[in-house]
Amino acid sequence: FDFLNPGMLGTHSSFKKRYSSADSDEKTQAELALRISPIILRRRKRDVLSELPPKSEQLTYCDMEPAQEDAYRKLFEIARDKYLTLLKDGNKGRFEILSLLLRLRQFCCHPSLLPDDFNCRGTPSAKMELLKELVLESVDSSHKLLVFSQFPSLLKIARNWLDEKEIAYEYLDGETTNRMERVINFNKN
Repeated sequence: FDFLNPGMLGTHSSFKKRYSSADSDEKTQAELALRISPIILRRRKRDVLSELPPKSEQLTYCDMEPAQEDAYRKLFEIARDKYLTLLKDGNKGRFEILSLLLRLRQFCCHPSLLPDDFNCRGTPSAKMELLKELVLESVDSSHKLLVFSQFPSLLKIARNWLDEKEIAYEYLDGETTNRMERVINFNKN
């Protein structure tokens, strides 16, 4: 806020002194909210574009195939043992613990997302198979589909499959330079 409107909330030290209790004090929270409200614009979809349908979500669960589940259990055992070792070191290993959790999440999405030293290449991915099925259903019913992933490497695997099947798609990631063109093409075609 100091960048947007210098001095609006006072100096850094006066701000800290005045609003340090904002986490626990509702009166202080309300005062701060009132002061910054002219700068914050919150819009709801219904206020901006009333003709849009309500958001619909569909949760789809999938179980790992036996080969993937066996490999996951082995990876989980290794991660658990390492976690127990790191736990003894206190806070020193917390980033390594987060890394272990990240690896388990990657494996669940697609085993080949893990580095080569995990020896997971060729292990099937139940999520990727389900994604393929959902994409084909959407294509058959002429629906558009948005696929999001925290892992761009997973999207690249999906992209390769779409290319093989000659299914039209638009692709956005952090390296995309012509984003608006891609969005417009997705919306029109």
